[in-house]
Amino acid sequence: SYEVFQLGDTPDFLSDNVAQKLPVVMTQKTLNKCIRSPKGSRSAHQLGREIVERIPDILSKPALLVRGEDKNRIALISPETDFKGDPILIALKLTSRVQNKEVNEIASVYGRENCKMYLGLQEDVTIVDIKRAKQLSRLLGLQLPTTWKVLDYKKNIPQKTAHVKQESAKNNNLRG
Repeated sequence: SYEVFQLGDTPDFLSDNVAQKLPVVMTQKTLNKCIRSPKGSRSAHQLGREIVERIPDILSKPALLVRGEDKNRIALISPETDFKGDPILIALKLTSRVQNKEVNEIASVYGRENCKMYLGLQEDVTIVDIKRAKQLSRLLGLQLPTTWKVLDYKKNIPQKTAHVKQESAKNNNLRG
């Protein structure tokens, strides 16, 4: 129960905005909680193997980033779903100490029931990936609020072409 799994480094969108660039880890205890059947346990989440194996990918490509009052804890929400059809939420403790090392620790991974209501109660939600956020909004029947911040644009600046034809612009300059 004391094994620690390193899942890679902190993704750039987190280290650019809310977290230090540290290793991301998950303890065996947390993994057991994620896969255990909820019979007789409120903290068990019964995630399937396919979701557990995709945790590093889900961590690096979530739809939303939610920050609560405790700035050392964040939630990442994905349009990926558990067996009940609930969106996957990854709870992350920032700058945590595990086995005497400073890391960003996955505290839990589970399908978030009532996700639409949960998001409605949050004051600090950031769209990390607009395409995945739209997938999530369709899943939840939610219209994306315009008050949410968007990180997606930072590295995906569209290249716009000129609206004026080049030949026409040259001809106008020669006449003037």
